[in-house]
Amino acid sequence: MFRRLGLVAVLLALSSLGAAAIPYSVEGSRITCGQARFTVLSPTLLRLEYSPKGQFVDQPTVLVLDRNFPECPFEVEEQDEWLVVDTGQVELRWLAGAWPWDDTNLMISWHHGDSSGTWRPGTKDTGDLGGTRGALDGVNRSNLPRVGDGLLSREGWTLLDDSQRPIWLGEEDWLQDRPDYDCRDWYFFAYGADYGEAPTDGNFCINGLMSPDRDPHPGLIEYKKWLEPVEVHPLDLSTGSLRVLNRYEFSDLRHLAIEWRILEDGMAIVSGAHPPLTASPGQTADLHLGYELPTPRAGSEYRLHVSFRLAADAAWAPAGHEVAFAEFALPLQAPAAQPLDPSAMPALSHSKTADGVRLTGDGFELAFDASGRLMEWLVAGARVIAAGPTFDGWRAPTDNDRLKPSLHLWREAGLDRLDGAEREVRWLTELIQTERLSTTGTSDAGTTNTKEQ
Repeated sequence: MFRRLGLVAVLLALSSLGAAAIPYSVEGSRITCGQARFTVLSPTLLRLEYSPKGQFVDQPTVLVLDRNFPECPFEVEEQDEWLVVDTGQVELRWLAGAWPWDDTNLMISWHHGDSSGTWRPGTKDTGDLGGTRGALDGVNRSNLPRVGDGLLSREGWTLLDDSQRPIWLGEEDWLQDRPDYDCRDWYFFAYGADYGEAPTDGNFCINGLMSPDRDPHPGLIEYKKWLEPVEVHPLDLSTGSLRVLNRYEFSDLRHLAIEWRILEDGMAIVSGAHPPLTASPGQTADLHLGYELPTPRAGSEYRLHVSFRLAADAAWAPAGHEVAFAEFALPLQAPAAQPLDPSAMPALSHSKTADGVRLTGDGFELAFDASGRLMEWLVAGARVIAAGPTFDGWRAPTDNDRLKPSLHLWREAGLDRLDGAEREVRWLTELIQTERLSTTGTSDAGTTNTKEQ
């Protein structure tokens, strides 16, 4: 009887030894278990270290300079003899104590968006997009050798091996050997198809001639002007004599109808048409419009606009599509505009409102809030602005700003974080601030009629 009880006790003791807890500790984003350490840098980026000497590297290396990522939630648990680290998007499983790492004792399962997969040591990345193919000295990219694997892969994951890179001590002390060269220092990235800005240099994303939905950007108009196949030079703008150069390589200009307009302050006052020219590729032809210059109006500007348009439908554009244009200032000396006499201007009226003040004139209204900011502008009853102007001391940085200290100084001064606030608001002559106001009368409704002197 006692022998049987003793045997049961031994079996229970052995069973309890086999189920012993895995010794690990968690400090911030780091999980340490014996000679292994795992760091959760982000939900989709893990650092995996193993050092037989138990000497891990926290200093920057020549490959990885910064690991100061904000902490993110994760869970650590034991499953039989496995240590499991789960971020919600990446799950690492390690057979605790097993070394060297191989496909039987270490694995990572991940998912990102619609992509997912499983990685083990030795898994071959067949979709790597390659490393740097450019050169700072201007060497032709096609003549450069492939430098090596890059950080992006069609597989949706990347393993970065930093095991043999020395420690970076800064520009003064330079480099230092790792304390344990028989170590592993890996970074596992799981990004699926979300490459972010990595395939670009960051500042040209959706910054080309058009948007992805084919909405043209202003640069496309400028590019069209640069490439247009017709070049126009003035001969005598007083009569409309021009010389036209055909920049086509193979076509003449018979397919282009010619329209012209004389503009007064941007509005057409005279217009006409001219038959297509027959200039051969690379040749010139003279164009005579035969107009008479208008009598200039005081303070106005006059220009000649010539447009070359498709005379018939083409496979790529309908008839009337503008292929090229030219514009010239006409030789007219308009007398200076006479200043308006303020005393002859229509009277202005203003009234207090619940939010501020409203100013009414001949065909227009302006509304200001209590802070003095323009909130509404109506012309003939139509709203012409969505909101009044506000001060903004920031603009999008350019490449040149990044190369100079300007961008750092702007951010340091807080120009990118400005927030407007009223410090003092004063209404001169009760409500309206002008050079000088004379009151002509006040109605029972509280409306004051004024004229600016």
